[in-house]
Amino acid sequence: MKKLLTLLLCSTATFFAFVNDDELLKKIIDQLDKYNLEYPQEKAYLHTDKPYYIAGETIWFKAYLVEGMTNHPDTVSVPLYVELVDNQAGKLIEKRIIKLDHGFGYGDFRLSDTLRSGYYQLRAYTNWMLNFGDDMVFTKDFKVYSIKDEAPPTLNAKDVDFQVFPEGGSLIEGLDSRVGFKVTDASGKGIEIAGDILTEEGDTIVSFQSEHLGMGTFRLKPEAGKKYQAVIKYQSIYTKRIDLPTAQKEGYTLTVDNTSNKTLIKVYVANNIQNPNAKMILIGQSRGVVLYAGQTPVGKKSAFISIPREKFAAGVVQFTLFDETLKPRCERVAFIEPTKGLTFSVKPNRQSYRTRDKVSLDIEVKDNEGKPVEGNFSLSVLDEKQVVDAPLDETILTNLLLSSDVKGKIESPGYYFDKTNKNAAYHLDILMMTQGWRRFTWNKVMQETLPKPTYFLEQGLTISGEVVRQNEKAFEKTVALTMMISGADSTRQFLMGDANKDGSFIFYGLDFKDSCNVLVQAVAGKNNRNTKIIFAKPNTPKFRIVKIPYGVVEIDANELAEYFKRTRDALELEKKLLFEKAIMLGEVLVKAKKRENEQDTRVLYSRADASINVDNTYGAVSIFDLIRGRVAGVQVSGDPMNPSIQIRGINSISLSTEPLFLLDGVPVVKETLLSINVFDVEKIDVLKSAATTSMYGSQGANGVISVLTKRGNRNYDWTKDEAMGVKSQPFLGYYTAKEFYVPKYDQDLPENVRPDYRSTVFWSPVVKTDKDGKAKVSFFNTDAETTMRVHIEGLAYGGLMGSGKANFVVKK
Repeated sequence: MKKLLTLLLCSTATFFAFVNDDELLKKIIDQLDKYNLEYPQEKAYLHTDKPYYIAGETIWFKAYLVEGMTNHPDTVSVPLYVELVDNQAGKLIEKRIIKLDHGFGYGDFRLSDTLRSGYYQLRAYTNWMLNFGDDMVFTKDFKVYSIKDEAPPTLNAKDVDFQVFPEGGSLIEGLDSRVGFKVTDASGKGIEIAGDILTEEGDTIVSFQSEHLGMGTFRLKPEAGKKYQAVIKYQSIYTKRIDLPTAQKEGYTLTVDNTSNKTLIKVYVANNIQNPNAKMILIGQSRGVVLYAGQTPVGKKSAFISIPREKFAAGVVQFTLFDETLKPRCERVAFIEPTKGLTFSVKPNRQSYRTRDKVSLDIEVKDNEGKPVEGNFSLSVLDEKQVVDAPLDETILTNLLLSSDVKGKIESPGYYFDKTNKNAAYHLDILMMTQGWRRFTWNKVMQETLPKPTYFLEQGLTISGEVVRQNEKAFEKTVALTMMISGADSTRQFLMGDANKDGSFIFYGLDFKDSCNVLVQAVAGKNNRNTKIIFAKPNTPKFRIVKIPYGVVEIDANELAEYFKRTRDALELEKKLLFEKAIMLGEVLVKAKKRENEQDTRVLYSRADASINVDNTYGAVSIFDLIRGRVAGVQVSGDPMNPSIQIRGINSISLSTEPLFLLDGVPVVKETLLSINVFDVEKIDVLKSAATTSMYGSQGANGVISVLTKRGNRNYDWTKDEAMGVKSQPFLGYYTAKEFYVPKYDQDLPENVRPDYRSTVFWSPVVKTDKDGKAKVSFFNTDAETTMRVHIEGLAYGGLMGSGKANFVVKK
């Protein structure tokens, strides 16, 4: 450690006076090392095939999980939880558990064709990531358009948010400070403004204006006892007054110059502290490693430090100024541009193509030194006439190096990584003044005893809960458990264990696919089955209601109309293909036939408008998951534990818009159906016609969802019922990803006669380059005469990441 400190201290300029006592520095470094050992960090990222979708389409995604300090693929956590969320309602729509293979995985979400037009979000996280708060969860906002599009929400032009960020954290009386500011509209999008800083007497101290996306800076030296106010003008007609934060009487300032010198980062610290024994300690860390440390007594009221830029890893650097009690007093983040990266070469095998031609793409990935790179990548090919490019959108590079380490959403992150943009570095430094560090807080790091993590690293699926007496009191002794996991493919897994004395139990490291039925038997003592088993609810981040995400691509009306038309045709084609596969049955011998007038005695109706025979749960956790996306005109949205159900085409004559729910013919509330095990369901009927009112009165005015259980059937075998001390419940397993449909136009197939205008022409979630950095993919063009846009991004096994694009033209 002594040698490390010597190296760290020698990196400073001679203007900074050092104290020989390095115990304080050693303690800070030791605490950070201890924290990183106890709390290693993970980062997740999702690459999707498109920036926006139409209801009924499929979202294809590739998942990446990396170790936070190195950006190497993470090999510890295996389950990655990916959720589709209604952004504006703050409700969960669907969830996938992706089984990662050394940090890589993929999946998909089929968007229901009844989804309303609006803003949605994908989020991805591991169980371990929940230890660091919801800010660590990866999120990606996007818009879904409905074929019958709805009017966009209107925004109040006067509704703007003006925030000020004194560099280092606080204004200090008598000390000159640089102050960053950020102004956003109701959607969170930066707007251009001009303004003045006024005293209480109305005198103008300084004028300022935004420089990029509503952000800018001004300087202010607060006088003792004075208060200040900002007056801003925006959209040429509106004015707003905002009080600036009150300046502190004593304190520290921290200024970072990260743009004037290409090889050095210049740091300026100052104070007006009267305590002669006080100290200033400056720490610079990147990716959890302290790469600069120095200290000086406050008797030296200011200090200037020059730090070689090359000492820091690419990405966000956190500078923190501590006092002699090791309390953090100032903080500033800066960005180090990457000097190493990936270059992509995507070459079509021909100079020109016709519609439905076979395309082969030769892919080559190298590092900045021209050496071939082995890695794992994902690739999409889009019809450029249907899907507008989003050149400044998030990529794996912008996310892992920038967005994942700072607070809040970053508007147009790709702007700051454009090497042709001369203002990128300067504007990025302003951004760093307005976006704080979010990976950890020093107050937590400096605790003498770190708390144990609440959520553990999962190397498999987890089922947990507690066993209590029937009166829900603890047994206060171990209880023997036997668990059976039954898959939809009739596979069985048996496990045995004991509950703890407090009744808690956990089975971890499990591996099963889709939705499985889990049965647990608990026996206390020799043969005491008077037990009650309660399964724990899955861990999940909190939902945040977002008005409108600002990162949404704007689309020309004509382009959107073309996208709608082509997508409608593509969805119809997909439905026909699925239907044809469904009716391709082998020959069967019918030995008996149900009489036409025979009717289930549990219901009043003779025939439903739509029926689902539940022979396979298809990964469903609740009854409404079985319905979601499988019955035309029935919309199931929101949290799976409290979904919203609506049958379109039904006119409500009551205040409720939800249908009538029946369980074996008896009206029940929605919560009753949510409590039913999907494995107990025999059939689900949906009634949408106006005749429901004549059968069920006004209750049936919004339609009827009738659930018929196996137990309700008069032929049910009651020996299958659970006994005391036994609990059965469906659990979501690893998702089995669908295969992206690739037509074979070089073969004479019946389906090839249909028109093909898919917007996502090709999607490959796994493109692995070999030791020569090469890979190849092939596919067929559609019927569109257009320009095809290829987008590839991903991760080298050594931690480098990047993205690339290419185009080729298709003619008739």
